[in-house]
Amino acid sequence: MQHAEIKTLVQWAKGSDWRSTLQHSSTAHALIWITRGQGIAVVDGVRRGVGVHNALAIPAGTMFSLDLGKTGFGLVCLVPAGGPILMPDQAQHLRIRDVTSQNELTAILEAMQREQSAARPFMDEALNAQASLLTV
Repeated sequence: MQHAEIKTLVQWAKGSDWRSTLQHSSTAHALIWITRGQGIAVVDGVRRGVGVHNALAIPAGTMFSLDLGKTGFGLVCLVPAGGPILMPDQAQHLRIRDVTSQNELTAILEAMQREQSAARPFMDEALNAQASLLTV
């Protein structure tokens, strides 16, 4: 993966819940934005309750699991490790309470989805630019 990529949680787990509910790590950084449901995330051995309008920033190589149950939904932005897009060195759990910030984060992720779906010229650069905005 040479550029940022956006997926739903189901796409990321490849349609199998066990892929996300078992402890594992990723070669890419991940920013997970939960938009429906609630559940449990275990990140670096710390168990946390997660729900709507929660974001998890998970650096590449960090052990984690996520269980939102059958009704949970969210988006994942995968960012290549070692690239120009900065991500936190430590895992972060953010509870975004401000409606303006929630809308802004959702808008960036949805713009990334549209860009990825359209597959226009310079898509890589556009996705990386949006991912840079996302990490700010």
